[in-house]
Amino acid sequence: MTLLRKHTTAIRALLHGRTVTMDGRYVQLRDVALDWPPPQVPPLLVGARGPKTVALAAELADGVILDGDPEHPIEKTDFWTFTRDTQSGDPNWVLVATGSA
Repeated sequence: MTLLRKHTTAIRALLHGRTVTMDGRYVQLRDVALDWPPPQVPPLLVGARGPKTVALAAELADGVILDGDPEHPIEKTDFWTFTRDTQSGDPNWVLVATGSA
């Protein structure tokens, strides 16, 4: 979980044109910056499988890519779609759609 938090934090900062320095157990960066940061920062998506990772991804990222095992599918009957406004800086997720299978 610490590795995912550090990587996500560093990538977000780099995409926003910042210079990043981190000296930790998992991530060591010294004055790293993108030569050409994107003019418009793309959404940062994080892949997750377990509940703790999904919760961390929801906290840190702009979206979550859910992973599953095709050999052992989980039956899903309700689908919720959330989004958040990355331009305003509001960290809250907003429910935009629901559905059922």
